[in-house]
Amino acid sequence: MKRTIFLTLVLALFGCQEKTKDSRSAPIDDQGTRKRSVTTAPIDQERTEIAGSARLRSEQMSSALAAPAPGWLALRAPIQVKQVEIEPPKATPRSIGLRPAGSASSIELYGKKILFDFPINEIAWLALSPDGERIVFRRGEFFEIREIGQDGRIAQTGTPMPFLNYDAPNSRRWFLGNWYWITNFELICKIDRPSEAGDMIEEAGLYYYNNKSRTLAPVALPSGLVERNDPNLEVLQISGRDVKLRTPNGAVWIEVPAVSQ
Repeated sequence: MKRTIFLTLVLALFGCQEKTKDSRSAPIDDQGTRKRSVTTAPIDQERTEIAGSARLRSEQMSSALAAPAPGWLALRAPIQVKQVEIEPPKATPRSIGLRPAGSASSIELYGKKILFDFPINEIAWLALSPDGERIVFRRGEFFEIREIGQDGRIAQTGTPMPFLNYDAPNSRRWFLGNWYWITNFELICKIDRPSEAGDMIEEAGLYYYNNKSRTLAPVALPSGLVERNDPNLEVLQISGRDVKLRTPNGAVWIEVPAVSQ
């Protein structure tokens, strides 16, 4: 009996010494407190799924940006534009576009009622041509142009629009932004290519598209008008072939020339 009690006391003492030894061997933090040893836990499944999803999105985006230009699209050299002085505008300025709201399937633009075959809140951006006979809009990821009938209903099918700056190398490609009408068949849009980290604009500019000839071209702005990575470049107004831009030097007007096909 005494021997059993003795062994029990020895084992208890030995256990206390081992715990003390482990405690003394643990690292000490800045406050002088010994840190506990923590067993590495398996990676959280939810975080793993998020990381995997982000990687998949990155792969999908890389694949999309590397897509070849569609067969119906013609690429041309940059269009040279010049800065002009127009005060007041040569032509009556018109609305450049809007983002509709509401669950209705119709909208009234400049006295014209336009009927869609889907709710207008599915549209991220739309703009009406100067003659009111066609509309460009973005629904989902892509833009398209549709004709408008005499009754105000848009056609069931439309004309596809380019969605990338296909003239650029893959490393400088990005998605084209909102389209604005210059004439009944010519449009321009802004492009903002972010840095790889997504925290800044690495390249900003304008693109031109002719819906008749299916031609896409970058717009070459006058030297010194804007920096290549200026995030403030914005289309403010359109009057005839003249486009008002917001730049670091204030609002300026440029003239987009008629492009020979």
